[in-house]
Amino acid sequence: MNQQKQLFSEQPYWSEIGGWSPVCGDFYSRGISVEHHQFTVDHTTRWSDSFHPGSFELCIQLEGVCRETSAKQTQQFTSPSLILYETTTAQHFHFERTRGPHHFVTLEIPRDHFKNSNPNQPISLPLTPTALELAELSKTAVPSGLELKVLAKAYQLLAETQEQLSSKQGLFCENWKTEHESRITRVKEYLKERMDQPLQLEGLAKAVGCSPHYLSRTFSQTEGQTISQFLKQLRLNTAAQLLGQGNLNVTEVALEVGYNSLSHFSRAFSDRFDCCPCSYRLRATNATK
Repeated sequence: MNQQKQLFSEQPYWSEIGGWSPVCGDFYSRGISVEHHQFTVDHTTRWSDSFHPGSFELCIQLEGVCRETSAKQTQQFTSPSLILYETTTAQHFHFERTRGPHHFVTLEIPRDHFKNSNPNQPISLPLTPTALELAELSKTAVPSGLELKVLAKAYQLLAETQEQLSSKQGLFCENWKTEHESRITRVKEYLKERMDQPLQLEGLAKAVGCSPHYLSRTFSQTEGQTISQFLKQLRLNTAAQLLGQGNLNVTEVALEVGYNSLSHFSRAFSDRFDCCPCSYRLRATNATK
């Protein structure tokens, strides 16, 4: 391994937090390490600063809450659970440990161990009996004579996890597609309910659970237009419907769909329908007589 990786040590991070106990193995010399963690923090701490570069980690989370934040979204992982993450993508996300007690065991291995089934983002799975057995074995210092037993249990957990990932690989894309479609639907519903209000991209992104940049990019890719363009089209189509009903005058319709300037509304409406709002309302009213 290169010198940069050999020089990395997570000890400086844990010396400030406390509660870190290497159980057995060694990431660099043996390609696997098992570590036990139990501590309490009175503030949020950036846990990903302790991750080995170029590693794939499994966290047997017994107590505590951690958050993963990326440009796409923020995920929260509660206990108990098994969390999987690849640290080579740490530049795209970071993990935080929230205020309070934490108890977990980590299993660290080189990333190529899961080269055929790496998830593209951190995921959470239910704790298995094997994971709980490994956590129990890791609570205390392991005598040299029992190290093989702990490592055997660790490799068993790795094999089971890889099998789960392989069997669910096809579901990841499908789940992402379903989640994405649901988010786009929620965006449209949000805009329909608030079309009389100015567009606040940050508030919209927060409401649907992702970052403004990610929302803008994926919405445009899916819909073939920006969020602002969709909202403008939504407002003008709704305005046409209201004008056609004849219950509101042009000014009232403009305000109803989010235009505070009558001249801006008239110009936008004419560009879309080749007809000014007054004429459109008059034609629709006469057509119903």
